[in-house]
Amino acid sequence: LTDLGSRLAVHYIVRGPRRVSALRFNKIIFIESHNDLRTGMRLAEDLPYIGISNDLEIPIEYYDVFDKSEFFSRLNQLTVEAQEGTLFPILQIDAHGHQDPDGFLLRSGELINWQELEEPLRALNIAARCNLLLVTATCFGAVANSTIGIANRAPFWAAVGPAGEIAQGDILDSLRRFYSALLAQESPQSILNSLEASELRFVTAEWFFIRYYRYLVNELNPNIPASQVEFENFLNHFFMTDLYPENADKFTVTFEGAGL
Repeated sequence: LTDLGSRLAVHYIVRGPRRVSALRFNKIIFIESHNDLRTGMRLAEDLPYIGISNDLEIPIEYYDVFDKSEFFSRLNQLTVEAQEGTLFPILQIDAHGHQDPDGFLLRSGELINWQELEEPLRALNIAARCNLLLVTATCFGAVANSTIGIANRAPFWAAVGPAGEIAQGDILDSLRRFYSALLAQESPQSILNSLEASELRFVTAEWFFIRYYRYLVNELNPNIPASQVEFENFLNHFFMTDLYPENADKFTVTFEGAGL
């Protein structure tokens, strides 16, 4: 298996100096469920050639699923593989996005809402040692991020998805640029720049952690001053440093840098 381990880091900004969070992955997986333009299938066909042209033969897997049972069964299989220590995935979900309620529609006509998906994603991310990069090739896919809190484990390392409606052709072109930059092992800023002209947004779990901790201390408990001990307790649980001590070096969120 190809493992980019220490070779890829993606930047995020938290009110001050640019920080770095490292991503480790060794496989790109597509789970698709719609009848229109097969974005996932087309990318799965293209990426091996892009990888080879960059001297990086990353394994690609593509799954066409019909209903919720098949979808969640596939996620569970990925989690089992990750628990065995052999999988650090980039996971792309391709389906028709749905705004009210928030989620996406499978070919069966069944709706999976983002809250329903959060726990299976969390199980996969825990197994992958907080290295899951989630790509939602669905309209309103960025909504997948909206249910994250900091009292539980992070459901992904980072997520890429559109904030609103987006044409399937635009998703295909934007993600082809993104994966090309990723597999070419371009600089972190160049990888992010590949999404600049698109409707896709890239957000790390670290950004969400800071956002929700600020919300916790500034709005939910405004009479209780922010505490470094409390902050670090949340941080260690969310980023799993209690399970994987090496994550203490992987993530760079600090109480001082949070601007509280």
